[in-house]
Amino acid sequence: LRGNPQALLVLHTDICCDFPLIQLLSLHQQHNALVTLSGWRMDSREQASHYGCIVADERGSVRHFVEKPETFVSNLISAGVYALSPRVFPLLLALRDAQG
Repeated sequence: LRGNPQALLVLHTDICCDFPLIQLLSLHQQHNALVTLSGWRMDSREQASHYGCIVADERGSVRHFVEKPETFVSNLISAGVYALSPRVFPLLLALRDAQG
């Protein structure tokens, strides 16, 4: 967190992409979000089940996330690109500490 960054981008290492990272950061900052993740709509239910599936509400807020579900959850999958606010790290540490 040195240098007081506005956000941290996290990308899965097994992807090759041309994602609009500037737009992702802009959206993240516009909503003052803790975490913003990119999603991709799959053409088929079967394809989607091989990835982390996202259930989002009408505003695009994540309501449920399941990694490689056994039954159909959604055809919206995590694209493996995330923007994190520095404000999320104390919350993650508190959750870790609460679990012992």
